[in-house]
Amino acid sequence: MLIIITGNKYYLTTKIISTYSTYNTKVEIKLANTSEIFYDEEMKRDEMNNTISEILRDYDIPAFKKRAEITFDSNGLAALPSDYFRMVKLWDVDSNSVQTNEYHYIVEDEFDTLAATTSFYWTEDYVVADAARKLKILPTDAGTLQIRYIKTPTTLEDASTESGLSSDWDEAVVFGTCYRLFMNAGRINEAGAFKGQYDSAVGEVMNATKNRGGIKENNRIRSVFERRSLLGGFQANDYDCTR
Repeated sequence: MLIIITGNKYYLTTKIISTYSTYNTKVEIKLANTSEIFYDEEMKRDEMNNTISEILRDYDIPAFKKRAEITFDSNGLAALPSDYFRMVKLWDVDSNSVQTNEYHYIVEDEFDTLAATTSFYWTEDYVVADAARKLKILPTDAGTLQIRYIKTPTTLEDASTESGLSSDWDEAVVFGTCYRLFMNAGRINEAGAFKGQYDSAVGEVMNATKNRGGIKENNRIRSVFERRSLLGGFQANDYDCTR
């Protein structure tokens, strides 16, 4: 069961979280191959994990978003959350928890050229003294900020390991896995076909995510037959494209 948190409200859904076993079965169906002639179990699992990581690098999947508070020291440095995968947003709030300043990402080399009083930027950098990658911000005296980030996906290790993605993403993960397996095998043409299906599947899921309430009546694409009378003769609103 998937729990979606919006503000202070919690919504329980019946979304099924897929496992390695689910993906494995579907990969074998797509490839029409269970003999593992040009791939083995470890290769399949690795490419599934790689596909999920790619999806999370490119898209802000709601189920993987986390929000927390993060405190910066006097040098404008803070440790990354232990399950941090990548940043979504870094911002400050006032006493009423209303956003005031949002920090914008800038690459390390450009960050190094900014004056200490510059506002409001963040970057990631390796801090030699701490032997760790950390967040760096300007100005350095921000104190505690709000962070929303994508958490690190669970590594698929055995048949029952849950990916964290709902079953809506099954086709995308499976097509992405097939694409990578064929690329590894040097079967470029087949890989290209699966890549196209992967891109299409990802697009479909993301479009559905953006329209959580579905496409409204006044926004849907209408058939020409809904604007033009089939009985003949001109109707007043035959060519009204707003309908």
